[in-house]
Amino acid sequence: RRRHSTPLSHDEGRQFGFAHRLDIETSGPLVVAKTIEAYHYLRLLFAAQLVRKEYLCLCHGNFPDGLHTIDARLLTRKDANTAQVVSETHPHGRPALTHVRKLRGYRSGRGDEYSLCHVEIITGRTHQIRVHLASVGHPVVSDYSYQPDARTLTADRNWCPRVFLHCSKLCYEDPPGQEGRPPAVQEVDCPLPSELQTALDSLTVVSEGV
Repeated sequence: RRRHSTPLSHDEGRQFGFAHRLDIETSGPLVVAKTIEAYHYLRLLFAAQLVRKEYLCLCHGNFPDGLHTIDARLLTRKDANTAQVVSETHPHGRPALTHVRKLRGYRSGRGDEYSLCHVEIITGRTHQIRVHLASVGHPVVSDYSYQPDARTLTADRNWCPRVFLHCSKLCYEDPPGQEGRPPAVQEVDCPLPSELQTALDSLTVVSEGV
């Protein structure tokens, strides 16, 4: 198999070209730079919050209709018991802004309610979507870090094998073109992975979001 190498392929200091990251068990597109110039440009875009990131997630409960904004500062720390990095809402944390809109309501055969939500994050804090939704009483399905009830987590994992969180769209502008031409817009649409679609199909649609 032919291997392709770029100036960043072995550059650990520049994250091997990866301009951003996804949480463990979260799926979606990743932007990888081929040149040092592109890497620093992309990093600046993410730092300046100029990359549009949209997600699909399935959360517990009946999330209210309409567009809702969760504006709660997040503090990231290392858990003393597990040594894992976790975040929590905290007045001394960093600003974090999440927009949430329910797309559909679902119900399981046992009568449990769920909401499929479209989420757009303005900031990009560690575990931002998961912590924000849990903080308003709607933890993401199969979330091993922020589901407060162990029995619920065990039940989730029986029908949804991983955290139900997926980056469905990522959009950003290329650097300005030559001769003053406007920059091209790069947009990536990523459909729901099969394992999450299978989990969703095991539920019954009971309402459409407004």
